[in-house]
Amino acid sequence: MNQTPAEGRPRRWWLAMILNMVFAPTGYAYVGAWRTLAVFCGLMAVGAFALPEALHQWPAAADALGKNGLLIGAVVLALAVGAHAAWLATKAPPRTGASRAIVYIVPWILLTMFNMLVRTYGPHPAAASAPAPVGQDLSRQP
Repeated sequence: MNQTPAEGRPRRWWLAMILNMVFAPTGYAYVGAWRTLAVFCGLMAVGAFALPEALHQWPAAADALGKNGLLIGAVVLALAVGAHAAWLATKAPPRTGASRAIVYIVPWILLTMFNMLVRTYGPHPAAASAPAPVGQDLSRQP
C-alpha cells in the first residue's frame, strides 16, 4: 500500500456515503464534485422555500404522510444522496495534497445557516405557525 506522492490517495466510497448521508452535501465536497455540490445546494435552497410554502398551502399533504412518512422520506433521501456520493467516489481521481476537513464541512454549515434564516424570517416563520401552549384557549379573546 505504499504510494508515491504523485499517485495520491484513492477516495473512499464509504466515507463519501457517510458524509453525504449525515452532513449532506459534504460527501460531494470530499469527492471533489463541485458542480454537483452547487446543484445540490441550489436545490436545497429552493426546497427551503418551496417545502414550507407547499405545506402551508396544502396542510392535508403533511397530515396524510404523518411523521413516520416524513421520516421515511428523509431516510430514503439520505440513502439516495449517500449512494450517489459513493458512486461518484469510485469514479473520482485520487486525492493529492493535504486534506482539509473545513473545506468539506463549510457547505453544510452554510446550508444550515441559510435554513435557519429562512425558518426565522421566511414567508411563513416557524414561530408564527407554532401551536398554542397547552391550556391556553385562543377562542376567547379578552
